[in-house]
Amino acid sequence: MSTILLSLLLASAGTEAAAPKEPVDVLDVLKCIREDVIGSLARKRKVCHTLREWEAIRRNAQDESRRITQPGWQPQDEEREKALSGV
Repeated sequence: MSTILLSLLLASAGTEAAAPKEPVDVLDVLKCIREDVIGSLARKRKVCHTLREWEAIRRNAQDESRRITQPGWQPQDEEREKALSGV
């Protein structure tokens, strides 16, 4: 009889540990990629970010590309703007 009670207690303790966790936001899931190391033909490195961070990296790179490729943009334009603004 005591072995039955013990087995029931152990079984009920296991079900509490397997309780469902709260839902995770899809954008907070970690995603890792392997990218080439500059200057090496064979070496790779692992880079991990959340999906939210990957989207921000992509958006920032896209914005910077658009800014640089605007007609009439010159690298010295930024230096001139900094000098004029007093920063």
